[in-house]
Amino acid sequence: MAESNLVINDFGKTEAINVHGTMIAAIIAKETKQLPFEIAQVRPFNPTVIYPTHQQIYGVPVVRRLPNGKWGGVTWGDIVPQLHSDDAFLFGFGKIHYSDIFGGAVHTQTFCVLLVGGFQPTRVGQPISGAVLRQQCSDYNRAYDEK
Repeated sequence: MAESNLVINDFGKTEAINVHGTMIAAIIAKETKQLPFEIAQVRPFNPTVIYPTHQQIYGVPVVRRLPNGKWGGVTWGDIVPQLHSDDAFLFGFGKIHYSDIFGGAVHTQTFCVLLVGGFQPTRVGQPISGAVLRQQCSDYNRAYDEK
């Protein structure tokens, strides 16, 4: 089964504690209208603590929508041709919950990153493939406190 690395960074001055969340890497066909952020719930992670100015790297499974409509794992051999032909994108996304050492609020960070796809050097000056999906991904990146 194909895996992709997602990196979690703590850019703060104190450690993030009680860290938990979900993340996934998904092959998304370029004709997709809406990124399926809800599928990240299938891959929980729980590093407990992330220290300031440090990063942690997680290998997460790569999934795609199967002919039966469900999401399932793939091999790199199955998907590399799609990624190189500009037919699909590989997005990594998820949600992280954590507290700081001062207690109080639970902080939440949603994240999305385009990992592979959508660039062909021969198409310079033409519209960027997947612009709507890229914007949805960018808009998903936010931080807030849970009440």
